[in-house]
Amino acid sequence: MSMRQNLQSLVLAAMVGLPIAGVTQSQMTEQEYVETYETVKEAVLPALVRVKVVMSMESPWGGEPEEEEMEVGGLLISADGQVLLTNSMMGGLYSMMGGFQMTPRDIKVLIGDDTEGLPATLVARDSDRDLCWVKLDDEPADPLPFINIEENTVRPGVGQMVYQVKRLGEFFDRAPVIKEARVTAELTKPRELLYVGEQSIEVGTAVVNAEGKFAGIVVTQLPGSEEMEAAGGFGSNFSDSYIWAILPPAEVAKATRDAMSLLEEEE
Repeated sequence: MSMRQNLQSLVLAAMVGLPIAGVTQSQMTEQEYVETYETVKEAVLPALVRVKVVMSMESPWGGEPEEEEMEVGGLLISADGQVLLTNSMMGGLYSMMGGFQMTPRDIKVLIGDDTEGLPATLVARDSDRDLCWVKLDDEPADPLPFINIEENTVRPGVGQMVYQVKRLGEFFDRAPVIKEARVTAELTKPRELLYVGEQSIEVGTAVVNAEGKFAGIVVTQLPGSEEMEAAGGFGSNFSDSYIWAILPPAEVAKATRDAMSLLEEEE
């Protein structure tokens, strides 16, 4: 399989939310499941958005750029329209792995039942932590619902359950879906991360605990370029060269503060 095919396979897997680790269901009653799912949905759904973007891809081997319209999930983290996403799902994955240059344009944020979207701009990226931030071009007339990533947070421990809320695509009326997984390990390299068992947790989507407290965001993590070269590149061990894991709330909040500080300095 070629590198480009490998890249396309990974992006497709990330977008459809293929399983990333194995979990045993907790022993909750049916009513407890209903109550937990309702709590999780009420906490996350109002701040959940879809981001439409036209992605222009330039190959390192030359040729005409290719364009494709994509739609990915995001999370409102401020009342004035700041959106948190993963860098990999906004074109960064190709650059991280194969030298492709991905340029997003014509970004629109779909809030609630909106199908047209509001124009927005990608304002910052953090490729190491696989985060990026998009901001509405025009401040909304009324404050938007958002998840406070500085307060009302929790750092889940090994053995604890986490939950995601995502919306399906437009062909399924963007119906909300709840997914769950169990934290199975704590990682310290390349940074503090929480690994989750084999379940349909989707990269690029925030996670919360059963009380709806922000517990981080699922990101893609790869070794550094020098480590990959020393290991012989992606090759036959491609599936072992990356993981999806939860970036804890403190890391998300610090990365956001740092990115916004740099943005203010540039302005």
